[in-house]
Amino acid sequence: MHAGVSGIIGASVEAERSFGQEDSWERADTLLQALGRVERVEVTFGNETKTWYLNVTKAITDTLKEIGRSDLLKEETRLVNSLKM
Repeated sequence: MHAGVSGIIGASVEAERSFGQEDSWERADTLLQALGRVERVEVTFGNETKTWYLNVTKAITDTLKEIGRSDLLKEETRLVNSLKM
């Protein structure tokens, strides 16, 4: 299992336990299934590359906020070096 994924599972389960949720492993599994449908897309416009995440639902963003990982699917814009040789 990828280290990032195991960290998400652990954070999700611990957050659920702190809220008194009995089905924490099931909710973690549901989150992982939903994250499996998210697609990362990078689009380049001139010297900027934009990263977008598709298929992100409100349930995913709410759960990520609950476990303190709201930055996980952060969309970003960065400059790329346009001088390629």
